[in-house]
Amino acid sequence: MFQISVLIMSFYFAFISCNRTVEAPVSSVTDENNIELSNSPNCQYEHLSVSMRSPTTINQTVDLINELPKPLTLPCFIKSLARPLKVNLTLSRLSAQPAVGNDSPRVFIFNDNLILAITTSGEASNLLELSQMYTDRNSLKSELKFPILHNINYQTGYDRINLGNKTTCSDCHSNEKIDDSIFENGAYTSTALKPESTMPLSTFIQEFYKCQLMVNTDRRCDLIMSLLNNSDLEEVDFPENTPKWIDTIAF
Repeated sequence: MFQISVLIMSFYFAFISCNRTVEAPVSSVTDENNIELSNSPNCQYEHLSVSMRSPTTINQTVDLINELPKPLTLPCFIKSLARPLKVNLTLSRLSAQPAVGNDSPRVFIFNDNLILAITTSGEASNLLELSQMYTDRNSLKSELKFPILHNINYQTGYDRINLGNKTTCSDCHSNEKIDDSIFENGAYTSTALKPESTMPLSTFIQEFYKCQLMVNTDRRCDLIMSLLNNSDLEEVDFPENTPKWIDTIAF
């Protein structure tokens, strides 16, 4: 009985740790008042090549961001990505970037070894999480906060999540280690995770149709509509060997 109680308490504290948001140092990607700017009407990206709009690494994502108009909102960045988007959707709340309710999922966008993650509602809906997969079980991680007001550098996303000797990802992602294979400082790799549950793409598309009926869209609908952007989505799975968070907990 005592062992069962210990296991339950261990799971509880790990769950709370994974859901709390640690505020990283303020970087150059936010304005002085930390105000989300409205969806930019000047979201021009058609002049960019398909290869530029198909980043497969964190650095290539930064290159794309620097080619887009500023201030750059997250919906505009998502719109700029080459189509069709390969996505996986989850309603899991077990993240610092959680889904909200049953109609606002967290969305993973796949392109080769790069996985971009956004959530369509809530406090974290202005964040872009970036994971560069080294193996099915290990990835390099970064994060950017939108709107982005001017060009950034490769270091920006690593600085945002750096807490000195660890990152804000370490509460959920185990085996965190400095990545010595890249030029940037303070970049960490850690265990890659896949969500506990998925949201059917057909259900998500219904939310898109609801947003289309709105006269004035909010940020949630701007994000949802940027994902579709006159193009179909392709539903994909995480690699089979990528663990779920519960699989990495040592009892």
